[in-house]
Amino acid sequence: MGSGATTIVGYLVLLAILVFRPTRWKWAALVMIVVVYTSNLPMYAIFPRLGLKAVPFIGGSKPYPEPLIGAVAMGIPEWAFYILVVLDVLLVCSLLGYSALCLRKNNDQSKDAVSKSARTCTKTQ
Repeated sequence: MGSGATTIVGYLVLLAILVFRPTRWKWAALVMIVVVYTSNLPMYAIFPRLGLKAVPFIGGSKPYPEPLIGAVAMGIPEWAFYILVVLDVLLVCSLLGYSALCLRKNNDQSKDAVSKSARTCTKTQ
């Protein structure tokens, strides 16, 4: 399973977060999965070009990372590949931020509903 496949799995989990809007703890666990899976491609594509290991402590440090070799073999220019990697990172960050705002909004609405029902109960008693 290459870095492209793990990125796809990360996007599917991110889509599940946006569609199903899980509770806070489930959201946090799913966000961790998304971050780990979607960070695989940028780490394997950018870190070796900077002379770092692809994954800290355990990854290789080839000067030409495998995702870049595959993209060039498919005819994608190197500069276009790196632009796509940066856009990938920006997209994931913005969608995670959007899901966090939705989670906060849902929590605020549920707190308002509870406090309204509590006020209603105290008025009727």
